[in-house]
Amino acid sequence: MGNLRKLRLWYQGSIRRKMTFKIAIYVSLILLSILSSYYYIFHHIFKERFQVEVTNLAATAASLIDGQEHNRLQTHPDENSVEYRKIQRLLQVFIDDNSHIKHIYTIRKLNGVTKWEYVVDADNTKDHHHIGDNYAVIDQKVIKNANNAPVADNDFEKDQWGTFLSGFAPIKDHNGQTVGIVCVNMTAESIIKQEIGIGLWALFLFVFGLGLMIQMTYRAIKKSTKPLDEIVFSIREWSLGNRGLQEKFNFKTGDEFEVLGEIMNQASDLLFNEKRMLEKNLEKSKTERDKIFNVYKDVIYSVTQGKFNLLNESKSKPISCEGNVLTEMKIVQPGDINTARELIHKVFEQEKYSPEKINHAMLCISEAATNVIKHANYGIMQIRKIDKGIRVTIADKGPGMEMDKLPNMVFLNGFSTKISCGYGFGIINKFANKIYLGTSRNGTFLAMDFLKVDKL
Repeated sequence: MGNLRKLRLWYQGSIRRKMTFKIAIYVSLILLSILSSYYYIFHHIFKERFQVEVTNLAATAASLIDGQEHNRLQTHPDENSVEYRKIQRLLQVFIDDNSHIKHIYTIRKLNGVTKWEYVVDADNTKDHHHIGDNYAVIDQKVIKNANNAPVADNDFEKDQWGTFLSGFAPIKDHNGQTVGIVCVNMTAESIIKQEIGIGLWALFLFVFGLGLMIQMTYRAIKKSTKPLDEIVFSIREWSLGNRGLQEKFNFKTGDEFEVLGEIMNQASDLLFNEKRMLEKNLEKSKTERDKIFNVYKDVIYSVTQGKFNLLNESKSKPISCEGNVLTEMKIVQPGDINTARELIHKVFEQEKYSPEKINHAMLCISEAATNVIKHANYGIMQIRKIDKGIRVTIADKGPGMEMDKLPNMVFLNGFSTKISCGYGFGIINKFANKIYLGTSRNGTFLAMDFLKVDKL
């Protein structure tokens, strides 16, 4: 099953293979039809030649046999007569002169019945047929016609001795009456060998012709579809960014590929113009966004007297790596909010923060962790020790925050564009000593510093 699937994928992977395979099927059928017709014609010609030969032999033998002498042979003892020996020697001469003759003998019809009996058999061994032995007629119509003129079997016969063709000719007396029939059985081994030779030659021509046709067809198709390779290659290079949209196709084939090349050139021009326009819009949007970000950054920094810092993505990493990691945890489900609070309480208590400061930190973490659960589904909280206290960072892979809503989230208690527990950034701004916030389409990074100003 796996090999069949690989073969199907190999076949479907190339239009050239499909075209070559289909043409090969059509040509194979045509070649088989032609070769089969030639084989049938040669078979018919060989058979006709063989029929003529065996008929002539039977007619020649019959013409040399005296009808009166043949008619005197009636019983088994007559096999010792001069007439029997004369006719037998005559038939043996034909066997000696023609190696293809398997048997030659004479028969006659019994009076008043449709049965036939052997008369003279050229075979003089102990297994030869005797006068009066029954002769089994294979084709009554052929034997009936042999009474009037020489004939042959319509087709080859097979028995335990091999494949042969029989010819028959009438033996006449002085009055022109048929008194017997000469039967000649000629082996068809030579004909069979010739037909096998023709069949093998036809098979060789078929295989050679098919192989040559497939090779020539594939080369012709490959040459004709060469522009297709360039088109496919160019599209792949476009998708990988390795080919410029301004590079043109230059097909001079005078067919559909030339038209397709022109269409692809027009499409590339259109895509290039769209790309330039999109790049300009993106650059303009980025410039405007950077301006807005810088304005918000400066305003928020000034209003909060340096407490709240907006960061771009490049400046978030130094903040997230400063100090030593005391512990971290994942925020994935609502139960993790309480776990985060307990972890904050434990670390801050170890660092000897005041109960009030611990409660403020736990409240900030609750707000930040709740936003992660509601809007990002996944986040990581780290508790880091820095020179002047503890820094808690929370990073998620959510959709980020709306830049134009940041001032309201920072300065208005109870405002949040993404409904959280109701405090927004106001509560975090109130209790954290310093805040770092970076947000984009790749997620949100929040760092809250809690200094040891209230240390016991």
